Amino acid sequence: QTGSNRQDQKIGDLWRERTQGTLRRALISPHPVRAFLGGKLLAGAIVIAGICLVAIPVQSAFFGVGPLRLPLALAWSVFSGTAFLAGLMWIQLMASSQRTAGILTSMILFPLLMVGGSFFPFEIMPAWLARIGRATPNGWALTQLKSILGGAVEPSSLLAALAGLTAVGIACFLLGARRLARAS
Repeated sequence: QTGSNRQDQKIGDLWRERTQGTLRRALISPHPVRAFLGGKLLAGAIVIAGICLVAIPVQSAFFGVGPLRLPLALAWSVFSGTAFLAGLMWIQLMASSQRTAGILTSMILFPLLMVGGSFFPFEIMPAWLARIGRATPNGWALTQLKSILGGAVEPSSLLAALAGLTAVGIACFLLGARRLARAS
């Protein structure tokens, strides 16, 4: 399988479950749709946490970041990653077919990754492109993470960022659950 196909399968598991009939059975269970979608989101958060538990200490050791900054960096990474996952789930659920969902998420995800500092650091981008990249959701989260790791994070700024991210994540989750309930 190509990398793109594997990526579509990981993000589009709700569509695979719909095609295979698993989703219909889950939706008619006595548990609310939010519990089903919340379980998927929790599983994603656990995977994100596992990756961050390895990546952040390795990065910290490589760049000489103090160990006291690691718990906050880990919490921010898992929290922001889970909120973004909720957004991607909602986008997947808004599509009319599995193929459309895969194309839609790829059309959104790959440009954000390219410009948002995930593939190329802001420091090597032209200034105008770095400004745009820092305004993307992943660029904004990366800028916050750099502030945390660099020890330059302002508590009030971080609390405002957490509040905003919480609101967006909850909204995406609830909209996704509503869409999933209507699609059944």
